[in-house]
Amino acid sequence: MTDQRIKKAAGLLRKNNLDVLLITEINHVRYLSGFTGSNGIVVISPNKSFFLTDFRYKVQSQKEVKGCKVIIASRQLLTELPMLPIFSKRTRIGFEADFVSVNSLTKFKEILPDAEFKPTTQLVESLSIVKDAEEIRRVKKAVRIADKAFAEILDIIKPGIAEKDIALELEYKMRKL
Repeated sequence: MTDQRIKKAAGLLRKNNLDVLLITEINHVRYLSGFTGSNGIVVISPNKSFFLTDFRYKVQSQKEVKGCKVIIASRQLLTELPMLPIFSKRTRIGFEADFVSVNSLTKFKEILPDAEFKPTTQLVESLSIVKDAEEIRRVKKAVRIADKAFAEILDIIKPGIAEKDIALELEYKMRKL
């Protein structure tokens, strides 16, 4: 599943006149790589993709990440970027403008001074609009669970019961299912 997402993201490079796409927003990292931890970067080029994280996530990333070569950073993640074999002089790097701070962009430029950084918006979001078969399966499963849990708590819904109590009971039932 994530292999296909990485390939689709790589397909956006040419359309956006980019050589590399740098994904730092953690939900986008998760969507593209499958990684469920809290610290990672996905770097996508037309032919190679990399996932960078720190030592805390070595085992987890090796189990979860698909479609990218996993690199465990010995220092800060950003300092590993120049070591990747996809950067050359004048590399056009797309970054997620809605999620990268001015401070982070300054660091990117210090680490890769010969690169040209181009702001991008909504690239990963454009991929996630159309659901794949696995996403549809998960949504259907979630709906079945929600429906069943709601049916099980209908008898507690009476005048005077607090909405938060209903919500807690519903959440409990859904987690149990």
